[in-house]
Amino acid sequence: MKIKKWIRKTLIFLLVLGVIAVIVITFTNLAGDQLFGKKKHTLMIDADSGWHFDDVYALTRAIVSTETEVMGIGSSHFAIHPVLGDSSQELSHRMNNDLLDILSVSSMVSYRGAHDMLWYEDIPKPRYNDFSAAIVRNTKELESGKKLNILALGSMTNIASAILMDQDIAYKLRVFALVMNYDPKGKVWNKNEFNARCDLEALDILLNNSELELIIMPRNIAGKAQFRYNEAVDIMESGQERGQFLMKLWENTADTRTEIALPSVSLLEAIIKPDLVRKEPVLPPPENTQRSIDVITKINENLIPASFWSAIIKYFRNQE
Repeated sequence: MKIKKWIRKTLIFLLVLGVIAVIVITFTNLAGDQLFGKKKHTLMIDADSGWHFDDVYALTRAIVSTETEVMGIGSSHFAIHPVLGDSSQELSHRMNNDLLDILSVSSMVSYRGAHDMLWYEDIPKPRYNDFSAAIVRNTKELESGKKLNILALGSMTNIASAILMDQDIAYKLRVFALVMNYDPKGKVWNKNEFNARCDLEALDILLNNSELELIIMPRNIAGKAQFRYNEAVDIMESGQERGQFLMKLWENTADTRTEIALPSVSLLEAIIKPDLVRKEPVLPPPENTQRSIDVITKINENLIPASFWSAIIKYFRNQE
């Protein structure tokens, strides 16, 4: 009997100790958030904003968010557009600048990117441009052990150009790319995708560089999250001039008034809230260097749009 009483008292003591430990850990975490704030994700963003409004929405989320710090944005070309009289890169650059103006952001640098795919003289050559030069410069200024995070929402030309301009920077880069399609069950890649086809050689340079940390969200995975038009209208109305600007882009670009995928937003949300996605190591396409890259193979289709709209609503409220 004495042994049983001793065991019971020991179990009660351990249970009480466990409860105290949980309380202490919870308080410490809450205090840590209040004292030090949540960790910010520092990014440079490369966007073909002139092609589709999802890049503009992703840029908006990153610029106004308290969870991200944008070091600069670059304009990505999108190859040949049937109705453009100007270069597609320039159209993206103007859209990036229009967004910064409407958001009243004057301190952020908007860089011009490459106007076309990589060019050749027996081997691929970089397309020298301001954004690629900024990538090289910012990488060289990093502290030891740090990496430069780049969000690639368009072609891979600007990032590949930076690596070709200075081969020594690759190991200091962490690239989050929206590119290609991938079948997680069959483990099959498909490069017949818009961003990939805008510069296949540039994509291969990233895939083949074993020193480059590469995280890919395939477009078919990103597209599983759907954003509803009616919800967008209701939310954007509260944003006054800024909301009208963003809503007009949707209505002028997309032919849908029901729901639509915003792949670039899905990738940004995955960076800010990695618990909303599943990431696993995967081998690149068989024609590329067989090294491990991280691939987002599953997303929370409901919480990604909810997270985005929550951040936009919060921003609009703070502007009132």
